Amino acid sequence: MENENASRKNTARFAGLLYLIWIITGLYAMFYIPSKINIQGDAVTASKNILANEFLFRTGILNDLISSTLWVFMVLVLYRLFKQVDERQAKFLVALVIVQIPVVLVMEAFNITSLMIFKGEILKTFELNQRQDLAMVFFKINDYAILLI
Repeated sequence: MENENASRKNTARFAGLLYLIWIITGLYAMFYIPSKINIQGDAVTASKNILANEFLFRTGILNDLISSTLWVFMVLVLYRLFKQVDERQAKFLVALVIVQIPVVLVMEAFNITSLMIFKGEILKTFELNQRQDLAMVFFKINDYAILLI
């Protein structure tokens, strides 16, 4: 019994550590990056901001992928804790996260596509303003997807 309690405490502490790291990645994505890169507004300004801060924009993409990976590990640890309380609800938690991860991957693909369009790596036959508007469409789709998850 004591050994089981100690194991449960260690699992809970590990979940707490993962949650803390996940919160830090979230704060970076929600507050730091938007304070340095303004994507709202017209396509020309957004393009200039992203291209001027390309490294930061790329770290935001990487941060979102790391955050999603942490979220998967965290939900598996939480499943271990919650399955003793209500296994059906714990499985439901895991299912919701498994559904969320592909959405995040598609959102990051939109961000990468927008960056490639802004840099002129794809759609080279389009006019500059057309490319910028199309990249903004991908950002808007990304914004709508954030509201969904």
